[in-house]
Amino acid sequence: GNLEELRLGTTRTSGTLPPEIGSLSRLTDLDLASTALTGTLPASLGDLRRLQTLELENSRVAGTLPRELSKCLMLRELNLGHTHVGGPIPHEWGSLFYLRDLVLAGTRVSGTLPDALHALDELETIDLSDTDVTNVGAELRAAWCASPPEACSLMDPLELRRYDCADVCESGEGPCDLTLDTC
Repeated sequence: GNLEELRLGTTRTSGTLPPEIGSLSRLTDLDLASTALTGTLPASLGDLRRLQTLELENSRVAGTLPRELSKCLMLRELNLGHTHVGGPIPHEWGSLFYLRDLVLAGTRVSGTLPDALHALDELETIDLSDTDVTNVGAELRAAWCASPPEACSLMDPLELRRYDCADVCESGEGPCDLTLDTC
């Protein structure tokens, strides 16, 4: 199909996400957040090679995180927060080189954060709060923080944002109460 954006977020949409969703080859934006969708995420989501945004937060989807999403190489935003998805984060997601935001907060996701995600240069936000994911602490903070180590040690390891002290020096704002005085 020629459909590029499908935005049904905050509507009364219900039912399941059909496997045929993968036939929407031009789809770049799929927003089904805050809907009554149920069922599992179909593997055919991986056929959406142009997909840049996938938002399903606050829906009722369940099942495991599909490793097939790793085929969505243009994916920048992936938000499955506050859904019923669970299981480990697929290590294949380390191939999502353009991924900027990964939100899995309030899900049944567990296991360790795959090492391949630590090295994604575009990744700015990982929100794993209220999950059972481990291996998120000091190693990831060290990989991400260009600011003084004491500032990074105060960051919540489950809600990390890539942080560069130079940005704070320009704006005067930043996490951990870091201000211009500490730069």
